[in-house]
Amino acid sequence: MKVEIDPTIFLTYRAKDIQTKFTEEPTCVEVDDDPKSAMGALDQHSFDQAPVTENGVIVGWILRTDMTSKKPISQTYRVLSQNDLISADAPLNDLLQKLVSQHLVFIVGASGIEGFAVQSDIERHVSRAHLYLLISGLEILIAKILSKDLVEPEEVIPFMSKPSKKHWELAKADHDDANPIEYLDLNGLGKAFLIEKGALNHLGISERDWKRYIFKLKKIRDWVAHSNTQEMRREPFPDVVKRMKRTEEFVRKLVEY
Repeated sequence: MKVEIDPTIFLTYRAKDIQTKFTEEPTCVEVDDDPKSAMGALDQHSFDQAPVTENGVIVGWILRTDMTSKKPISQTYRVLSQNDLISADAPLNDLLQKLVSQHLVFIVGASGIEGFAVQSDIERHVSRAHLYLLISGLEILIAKILSKDLVEPEEVIPFMSKPSKKHWELAKADHDDANPIEYLDLNGLGKAFLIEKGALNHLGISERDWKRYIFKLKKIRDWVAHSNTQEMRREPFPDVVKRMKRTEEFVRKLVEY
């Protein structure tokens, strides 16, 4: 069985969509700046890192912690390398993956280095929209697979939340086309999907790990949906990126299931 959905619709956003452009005149550190003054400039905006320039040209980047020594910035900044660069048209998930090991990544477009991104950019509206869309894609695919495979859609009723079950019963009483699968939230879909042993095998994940994955994914979806940046900061950045990368892999695999 193949689900006829183009996975690229869930991977719309690109690296350039969350960058801070240099045309916006962001805070940068000059190679010959006084470390104490440069650190003060970063502290003023609560920045942990910044691009380093020399005569207006990007030569690398520096962490705030690099400025705590008495050494000049010219001896402590991170020299620009290939690892610091990513194409402006690269998928946003690829940029987030790169930011796990790089605190700052420069975005390269047609005119050269056009901007940069940092880990906190995961809190931007575009990033949240990207994460929400990707999770929604997984929900859509699970629902479609359940709809095609289950002989009796009512099998999923035990997995409904109480509010959803109430709405479903009201719709059914009004003789609406109330497919119970459409009333499952992410948690309910995750539980119902355990019925699909073949699909889980296709994903290469055990029931135990699937339950853990859905539990963590629901937490991400909740703070993404409600723009709760405080909750976002409590979730380790590498963990969020790891789960979103896994979600992308699952979406691609389920499209072919």
